[in-house]
Amino acid sequence: MEAGVNQLRTLLADKQNGPLSFVIVLPNWVDPPTPSIEMLAGEPFAPFRRADIVQPKGNDLWLDGFQHNGTEQKYFVAPWYASVLVYK
Repeated sequence: MEAGVNQLRTLLADKQNGPLSFVIVLPNWVDPPTPSIEMLAGEPFAPFRRADIVQPKGNDLWLDGFQHNGTEQKYFVAPWYASVLVYK
């Protein structure tokens, strides 16, 4: 996740890429926080941050990350809050 966050910052900072926007939806893991979420909420991303929305738990479906293993349940209701982050 940290490599992805670093790549996102590189893309946003490079003016040669033209206008870019990103919407990232992550579990709202803030207690304890993960390094990548701390990075996204930190100062280096402040100039690009347009919105930070917390979605209540139980209101959305998530794709099971192990769906390729043939698990019966492909989607599940998240037992956590979700962070919707918008960068431009």
